[in-house]
Amino acid sequence: MQIYAHRGASAEQPENTLAAFDRAIELGVDGIELDVHLSADGVPVVIHDDTLDRTTSGTGAVNAHTEAELARTDAGSGEHVPTLAEVLDLVGADAQVNVEIKDPAAVDAVARVTAQHPQVRWFASGGHWEALAHLTELVPGLVAYPLSLGHAGNEAVLLEQVRSARPEAETAVRAMLDRIGPLEEAIAFATQHGAGGVSVWERHLTADDIDAIQASGLAAWVWTVNSRERTRELRDRGIDALCTDDPAMALDVVAGR
Repeated sequence: MQIYAHRGASAEQPENTLAAFDRAIELGVDGIELDVHLSADGVPVVIHDDTLDRTTSGTGAVNAHTEAELARTDAGSGEHVPTLAEVLDLVGADAQVNVEIKDPAAVDAVARVTAQHPQVRWFASGGHWEALAHLTELVPGLVAYPLSLGHAGNEAVLLEQVRSARPEAETAVRAMLDRIGPLEEAIAFATQHGAGGVSVWERHLTADDIDAIQASGLAAWVWTVNSRERTRELRDRGIDALCTDDPAMALDVVAGR
């Protein structure tokens, strides 16, 4: 089971910052996961939300700010919103990079920036399935993992979580849910487009689901698992990769500690 640091080692450092990615590499993860939006001047930047309000000192839409303006925001502990190029420079060949496409408008820029970093091992994922298909056309041989919530009914669970924790994000999450199909559709899409696997929410994921993914010749990549018990359970069920905010914990489980 491979371990990917979700937005870096975000249990220890501010999410999606150079400090979080540097800590994940220090821990010895197999890979890191990050989220990409586009700045006002067309630069792919690494931040999860489409607004600055939750994770930085700034306000408003990410795509309303230039790269220079984003570099001046505080993303926690004095860290700034990094560009994709900055993160790839930091990671180099030390870990694989899962680039989650949050904004389809960023696809061309992601293809351009990654081409300038041939030493980096990377693949793409995201809920914008057609954007992933377009990216694989731009980058021959690229592996792309469609994101799925798993089974019907999980959408309501996720929306309730969002309403409780981040009510301002409900509209954006609803728009995402309109694009993401259930696990069966994700498997079909991945197979049709030559994807390497499926990136699926861990909630209600069963051994039969994992078997169905792997029987299709795909890797089962699971997000976001933060408990030791669930990590052990999914390891024992034979998942291929696990994404976690707490890679130190997950690496302990892999090591049998």
